[in-house]
Amino acid sequence: MRMRYLARKRFVILFSAFAFLVFVTGKELLSEQGYYTIIPIQYNQHDYPTIEVQIEGRSYVFIVEIGCTSTAFLDTETLDTMNVTFDSLRVWKNTDDYQSYTYYETPAYRIPRVKVGSLNIESLLAIETPVEGDNVIGQGLGMNYNVLLDLPNNRMIACDNFDRLCKQNIATKDWVRIPFFYDALGMFIQGETDWGCSTFELSTTQQQSLLFFPATQREQKNISTIRIKGHDFGRLSFVQIPQIQDHHSCLGLDFLRKNSLYIDFTNQCLYMKVLISQEK
Repeated sequence: MRMRYLARKRFVILFSAFAFLVFVTGKELLSEQGYYTIIPIQYNQHDYPTIEVQIEGRSYVFIVEIGCTSTAFLDTETLDTMNVTFDSLRVWKNTDDYQSYTYYETPAYRIPRVKVGSLNIESLLAIETPVEGDNVIGQGLGMNYNVLLDLPNNRMIACDNFDRLCKQNIATKDWVRIPFFYDALGMFIQGETDWGCSTFELSTTQQQSLLFFPATQREQKNISTIRIKGHDFGRLSFVQIPQIQDHHSCLGLDFLRKNSLYIDFTNQCLYMKVLISQEK
């Protein structure tokens, strides 16, 4: 059973998504050939993408959230089945109907080893959540592995570099290179709609893409072409929401299920395939 936090002195660490919190090992990662492993993706009852992981010989299903602000979130019931150690107290914030924030203080624990496919993630930091079944792995399997998020083909591929994907004929050199940045709210890229430039969060737990707008400038239509680095990625229907502080627009599963993207955490950039066959 896990070691609970009992000391009187408590401290709070505000999570920084730039911190590399996990150290990883494994033959594929440590070999001169780098690493390459295919991880099947399935969808749960909420239609979120999930992968299977192994912890202490048991199988668990984790939601994949590339924009997650932590390396992992695990519910209380799941943590109670594991031999984990207390790490710290964390403060994180969640949105209430995209209009305000609720701040939470919750314990974080270290999971000694998590196995995903043929990869081993050592000392994974997991924040406890009281929501049953809300087990999430984020930031590219702990933000150490570069990954291809290939939802059109229901898979992830952990691969050390983009050139290797091209040699495997999974990607091609004409994929668009897009810089991204992380902050405490998620992963973001710059893009453009028919209404102007926007900063977009990438989220695999948001079903429909969101567009935040000033309350006085609500658009009459909600369908727009998406352009990134001057390339057309087809048309998308947005849910329009009045702008509030610290919120950005979002490209959700309706976009990501059409567009494969390779996330290169090492160089902080994405490679994205442009699908000519998308709806115009």
